Parts: sequence; structure tokens; C-alpha cells
Amino acid sequence: MGLNRRTFLQKASLGLATLGVSETILSLLGNSGLAVPGIDRYFQVLAQPLGRKLALLVGINKYPRSTLLDGCVTDVELQQELLIHRFGFNPKDIL
Repeated sequence: MGLNRRTFLQKASLGLATLGVSETILSLLGNSGLAVPGIDRYFQVLAQPLGRKLALLVGINKYPRSTLLDGCVTDVELQQELLIHRFGFNPKDIL
């Protein structure tokens, strides 16, 4: 999966925007009392540099007897970039 510079920058900016929106929404929910219980702990554990972290990402655009889904594979690529650059995953540990 080779990315040229333009595609990488587009995907990275989208991933960062998604992360920023997600964290903003979570912080707003936390202030309103509607937060998901334990979500802060989840992010803390995911961001810890200790030990080896593994991830299996699945994106399927085509299902039998169903309409075509667009963007599933792209979502997986963005999640992979997020895991590597935000949470310190080794690219070899992401399938």
C-alpha cells in the first residue's frame, strides 16, 4: 500500500481532524455527565508505551447480496495511521 505525498497529507489531516472532533466531543460529554464510563481509562491504556500492542483492522467494501459500501478500506487506512502516529503502534503489529 504505497501512498504519495498528497494522499498521505489528505488522509493524515482527515485522521487528525477526526481525532480532534472525537476528543472534543468526549470532553464535552464528560463535562455534561453523559460520558461513556471508563473511556478515559481506555485512552490511557491505549496510549501507554509499555509492552507490545497488536491490532487487527478489518474493512470490507463488498458483501454478497448487499449494496457496495464505499470508504471501509479507507477508514482502515486512517485508523492504521492513527494507531501508529497517535498511540505509538509499530506498523508491523497492525494487520
